[in-house]
Amino acid sequence: MDARDADTPQAAGLLEEMGFLVGEVLTEAGEAPPDLGALLDAGDEFARRRLVPLGRELEGREPRLEAGRVLLPEGVAAAWSDFAAEGWAGLAAPGAHGGGQPERLAMPLRELWHGAAPAFAMLPMLNAAAMEVLATEGSAEQQARWLPALAQGRCTAVLALEDVPGAPPVTAEQADGGLRLSGHKGDVAYPAHDLGTELLYLVRAAGPAGDAVYLVADGDGSAVHCTELAPTLGLRGAPRGEIALGGDAGVPAEAVGEGDGTAAVSVLQGALAYHAGVQAVGLSQRAYRRARREFLPALAETDPAAPERRRALAHLRVGVDAMRALCALLASERDRAGASHHARRAALLAPVVKAWCTAQARELAAQGLDLRGWPGLALQSGPARAFRDAAGGPVRDVSNARQARHLVEDCLLGDRGETMTELLADLSETVKAVEAGPVGALARPLDEAVSALRTATGALLERHPRYPLAIAAGASPYLDLVGRTLAGWLFTRGAVLAAQRLGEADEVERDRQRARLARARFYAEHWLPRATALAAAVGDGVGSVLGMRDEWL
Repeated sequence: MDARDADTPQAAGLLEEMGFLVGEVLTEAGEAPPDLGALLDAGDEFARRRLVPLGRELEGREPRLEAGRVLLPEGVAAAWSDFAAEGWAGLAAPGAHGGGQPERLAMPLRELWHGAAPAFAMLPMLNAAAMEVLATEGSAEQQARWLPALAQGRCTAVLALEDVPGAPPVTAEQADGGLRLSGHKGDVAYPAHDLGTELLYLVRAAGPAGDAVYLVADGDGSAVHCTELAPTLGLRGAPRGEIALGGDAGVPAEAVGEGDGTAAVSVLQGALAYHAGVQAVGLSQRAYRRARREFLPALAETDPAAPERRRALAHLRVGVDAMRALCALLASERDRAGASHHARRAALLAPVVKAWCTAQARELAAQGLDLRGWPGLALQSGPARAFRDAAGGPVRDVSNARQARHLVEDCLLGDRGETMTELLADLSETVKAVEAGPVGALARPLDEAVSALRTATGALLERHPRYPLAIAAGASPYLDLVGRTLAGWLFTRGAVLAAQRLGEADEVERDRQRARLARARFYAEHWLPRATALAAAVGDGVGSVLGMRDEWL
């Protein structure tokens, strides 16, 4: 069998894990668990039929730039047409426009697509983020104009968030009775492409009241041009480049919503953060399955290399499970965001999911390279492609360093730790419930991680507002600590349910629960212990960061 078959999605295993997560671990009292089966089977069939072949083809093809237009590789336009015709483009749309599925149902589909054709899957990812912004903050007129077009695939969204280094920032200015934008934006995914759809640009620019999101419509390709394509590490076939917003006179634009567009910035950032996390899960699952296919059959007990390979495969599997659990937690909070405390939790979790999952995806991809050894360094080997695809995640679409500062400065300090304190109470409640139960051995590692997180949270709150540099110096290890601890909490909750099932299931089901218990133990013993070190880095460790003189670096 071709080793590339490891790229083919497997809905059965994903249905089992996501069903357990969203149907049991994350279901609240009185809430009916979502039915994943039919939708996931249909999405898996589409991925196998259309996206897996396309994903393989895109690995050897690159987009081209001609006269300001980006010519996409052959096959992308046809795949998008089929994707839209079969209704998948509207998955993230409000119910009135053909969508309305809970994000807990949509998330495993997105994971499948990112694993099957990572470059193509960015198109629905961008559209989903745009639809969320419009559905949440758009005016009635904007929603009527753009949501049906996006949901039906007649329009594709392009997100232009980053200014070009060294160039003047893009600013919204009043001219001729309306707003106009001019200048350049950089690191734009799928800019000015030839997919055959109308293009809707969501541009982050400086407005009268601060940064805001503006809409720029480009129906015929004349308003926005791509000035440069920048070949990037990984995700071959997905163009990224620099755009020019019209000529000297700029292009007509309108702020998202009835106001000045500033509220749309946080919605867009939160949506992108969530989708970047799910993308990381899809990429990591594909890398794990490739490694498992190659190395699991060779784990002979007498081979001295077998224990290290077993540890590495376990690290990969448990890492993917941890990332998926965090994304599912955020998806559940987003589904319940009508309640204020769920909305606050979703806002706090978004930067954690983006930064922690993309960082772990890169680490797991490097682990795959280590497993493969020197043959994996060949440019077109599976592990090398997986590493390239994952390597850029921490710096794309708002870097992980900025996500960490956002978590601490806006989410944690913004409400004086109220949301985090509520989360810590839930974590502590789980520790108490587990201590005397059948998985009591998991209580101590989780308790130590929760205590570390509580200590680190207290240190950051105590420094505010007198020591902003100390707060910033602790932001990245704090985010890692939050992600690592929350994943441990979810593993432990799953282990409690798995232990309860051991006495009432058939042998196949009992073995499935034993596997869940084994993976929870592995996470507790190999991932959670780092929490204490991270808390130390957030605490006294910031002194060695700020005390490092320039000449000592």
